[in-house]
Amino acid sequence: MSFREDACSLRRYLTRGRPRRSPESLRSELAALLSRLHVLVIGPGLGREEYMQTCARVALDVAKEQGMFLVLDADAIYMIGRQLDLIRGYRRAVLTPNVVEFKRLSEQVVRIASHMLLWRTRVDYTR
Repeated sequence: MSFREDACSLRRYLTRGRPRRSPESLRSELAALLSRLHVLVIGPGLGREEYMQTCARVALDVAKEQGMFLVLDADAIYMIGRQLDLIRGYRRAVLTPNVVEFKRLSEQVVRIASHMLLWRTRVDYTR
């Protein structure tokens, strides 16, 4: 496995002439690969296919376990918008949305915050 070729393109690494493996089965291989890096950039070229999104979530989890810095852009921002808990409280992540991505992400955050506030209000009234 070539560090330069594979570390720079998770997509290429996961899809080049291999049968698809379960994302979780890649965890140990990703951990070894990421242990040689200081920063992981996820997003550009990732795509929105469920398989690639799931693999990116595994890579994100491994990177967080190793305390790595993260730069999340493009389709990683789409992924985060669908599951905000992926980075909640993780202080080594930087999101770099464009205007449209920022709008979608902020709307998702507001929607979730509204639901949480509504749920808390219901709980208070039922006591």
